[in-house]
This record gives sequence, structure tokens and C-alpha cells, in this order.
Amino acid sequence: MKTLTSKFWLLAASAVAATAVHAAPFQNGSFEDGPGPKKSGNSVAWVTTLYPGDNSLTGWTISSGNIDYMDTDFWQAAAGQRSLDMSGTQAGSIAQTFDTVAGTSYSVTFSLAGNPDGGAPATKSLRVAATGGPQTDYSVTPSGNSTSNMGWADQTYSFTATGASTTLSFTSLAASSSGPALDNVRVTGVTGTPAVSAPTLSTWAMLGMAGLLIALALRKRRLTG
Repeated sequence: MKTLTSKFWLLAASAVAATAVHAAPFQNGSFEDGPGPKKSGNSVAWVTTLYPGDNSLTGWTISSGNIDYMDTDFWQAAAGQRSLDMSGTQAGSIAQTFDTVAGTSYSVTFSLAGNPDGGAPATKSLRVAATGGPQTDYSVTPSGNSTSNMGWADQTYSFTATGASTTLSFTSLAASSSGPALDNVRVTGVTGTPAVSAPTLSTWAMLGMAGLLIALALRKRRLTG
């Protein structure tokens, strides 16, 4: 009995650990997973404007305003083929909710540039916020940059999770069609490990299965003992 009980708790601990590692992490930080920008009219450039309610950008929601989903045929990405102008025809905002561990500190690294078309405002500002964390503004002046040399630079934002999930948001402060550009968002724990979740319903399902197996083993032992 003691041996079987010990095995149960070993299985339970393994189930919790396995689920924590593989539960819904932050995703699509480089904006590669989406329908792909489309050619705009007779333009040789590729860009698609996304509005609130559009869920085509995997993992992300458009919270307000609108954003331009850019391809490298339009301008240079920081990573991969795609990036965002956070002001489409007006200032836009995006958000993603992902699993975290309450009390754990996280670091958000992202690449920031500015639309280099010369449109106002000259300085493009982006606000970053997370559930329970501070609102922090970042600014860039893309003077001298071009669509082939965007001048991407990494920025860092930090927050401490207050619960089992956190919503991270990026909001343009440029009320125009020429805003801050965003790409290559990465979320890590303070030790550099990927953000993971606390136990979810799937964890308890696995624990229930482990308990059922133990119960069947005990019944078989009584019948054959």
C-alpha cells in the first residue's frame, strides 16, 4: 500500500511538472503566424490593415484603433518576414493573454523602430503594459532611416505576474498613419526560461487518471491477494 501510494504521488508530481512546462506559453512574438499581408492596390508594397475583432494574427487581439501588418516587401523586419506599424490609419493597440506564475518576474524584450516615411509625429511613441505591472512608454525618432534600414533596436520591459495569466499590451501613442514599428517580442522568466503556466484543468485530469490507475491496482491486489 505504501509503495502504491508513493507511486501515486510520483505520478502526480510528474503530471504537474509536465503540464506546467507545456501549457499555453506566449506565442507568435514575431508576428509570422497570420494570413500574410496582401498587396495594396497598384502598390508594389505589401500591407494589410487589421481592426478590432480581427483574430487572424495568431495569439493577438486588436484592442483599439487599427494597425498595419507589414511584409518585408514593404519594409525590413527585425526578425523573419513580418512586423507591425502600430498606427494604421490611427493609433492602434494589440494584446495577448498568456499563462504565468503569480509572484514570478518576467522580462519582455521587443524590437522597436519607427515608420520612416517622414509623417508626423517625428518621434513615435509606444506604450507597454502588463496586468499588475507599470505602464512604460518608449520612443524612437526614425530620422535618417529607410524601409531597407529601419534601425531596429531592442527594448526591455519588466513585470511581476499577479496571477495565473497575464495580459501584455502594446499601444501606439502616435495618432496618425505613421507610427512606431514593432517586431520580435520575447517573454522570459528572470532566469531566462520560457514563461510557463500554473497547473490547469488538464493537470487535474492527469491527476485523476493517475488516481484511477492506483485504485484499479489496489482492487486487483485485493482480488488476487
